[in-house]
Amino acid sequence: MGEYFLWNPRSRQKEFLFVLPRSRDGAPDPDSVYSLTYREPNRHVDSIHRIWAMSTRQEADSARFVIETFVPRPAKVARPYVVTLTIEVPDTTGERDNSFGSIPVPLMERRLTLGPNATVLEFPVAYKKLRNLLAPYRRSRQIRPPTWSTAVWVSLRPVPLAAEKQKLPPGILNGRAISDRTWVEVAIP
Repeated sequence: MGEYFLWNPRSRQKEFLFVLPRSRDGAPDPDSVYSLTYREPNRHVDSIHRIWAMSTRQEADSARFVIETFVPRPAKVARPYVVTLTIEVPDTTGERDNSFGSIPVPLMERRLTLGPNATVLEFPVAYKKLRNLLAPYRRSRQIRPPTWSTAVWVSLRPVPLAAEKQKLPPGILNGRAISDRTWVEVAIP
């Protein structure tokens, strides 16, 4: 797109290197005009938080989900996001046919505003809530007491802003175009 960046693994950001000239030997370069139409949407996409790492910390009465984010090119303002946690539970309908699968069950959804730079988010979920979600599936042959572990999927999606809808490429606002989804394992006593 006419701009060159270098990825810095320590800061988890793209660092600007240089821009290609927009003319060659005094004549305008047609490729540079083409690249200018894509620079602005890319700046918006690069300013959206993405999930860098996900972990869980087992505590006395809850599981604490820790999400680390990064922003390739931080913007100047904060923006709203929706964080969704979904737990996988056994699909008991297929077990009588020896088909062992899982189904997603919503665990938590929270709307929050994140600043322009990378951040660490923590969401505690009580074991009581996890057990209540798991209660209808306790007869599954996959659940072995006293502790059962499963995957929790995490999604981080930007909330569309009215001024940005035309600037962002398709797929960004529904979370399909960026890596905003990951999972972590949690043990439920």
